Amino acid sequence: CSSDLGLGHKFLRHVKRTKMIFHCVSVEGNVVEDYDTVRAELSLYGKEIPEKSEIIILTKIDLATPEEIKEKIKQLKKRNRHVLTASIIDENSIRDLKTEISKALSG
Repeated sequence: CSSDLGLGHKFLRHVKRTKMIFHCVSVEGNVVEDYDTVRAELSLYGKEIPEKSEIIILTKIDLATPEEIKEKIKQLKKRNRHVLTASIIDENSIRDLKTEISKALSG
């Protein structure tokens, strides 16, 4: 939790200084619940953090069917319209992710 000391506190302090957040959410879990949990924690640390530009990256897409991925993207887009996908074992998805991240950072 954000009130704890240690690496979590240092991480949150770092996030506070960033211009944009890339929020990785694994396809393996309840993506909305997982996303909301982290967002709530960020909100507790500082009200300016949730206001930052953010892109959600749905990870480990190789572990789900195309239908499951589509549904999870749809769920996440209710929270944030910027949702990308990636799998470390899919070079095309990593290349596409790099391209989209570059666009976001330069825009």
